[in-house]
Amino acid sequence: MNHTHIAAVCVAIAGLIILGCSGLDDLADKDPFNNGAAPVCTEEVPEMTGIWVLAGSGSRINCADKALNTTHFDLSSAALKLTASEDSFGNIQFGLAQSIDGFVLEGALDCDAVSFTTTEIFRGDTLSYQWQGEGMGQTLITGTFTGTGPDGCESEGEFRMAKNP
Repeated sequence: MNHTHIAAVCVAIAGLIILGCSGLDDLADKDPFNNGAAPVCTEEVPEMTGIWVLAGSGSRINCADKALNTTHFDLSSAALKLTASEDSFGNIQFGLAQSIDGFVLEGALDCDAVSFTTTEIFRGDTLSYQWQGEGMGQTLITGTFTGTGPDGCESEGEFRMAKNP
């Protein structure tokens, strides 16, 4: 090995020490050989088809009706029957198996990363929430949510979604 090669190796090692490996994770996630195929999931992913119940708690601020502002509120859902399907790219989409008047749930699953939105009409006002979670096996999802409504409120908090047997 000549001095030029030794210098190049030293510069590369110094760069890793100074910059760390932060950019390497992004490169590891990109598989140049998958040709658009679905990602290969190494963890156990939630089975979205079935009956799920959503519960959580959070805070609500900036409501036009100041009585709605609170540092803590609880939320829960009735049993939600979901159905899931895979598109031509291998992505899992899920939603309500049967429509519910005034309520919409649409989501996607990427390995164990779960994201979905809910929109609900409540007393003539629209409540819209965005949910981001992680599957903890096939029957449990935990994560955080943000949302708007009713009456201009801004909400955030944590949730747990469990599949009924």
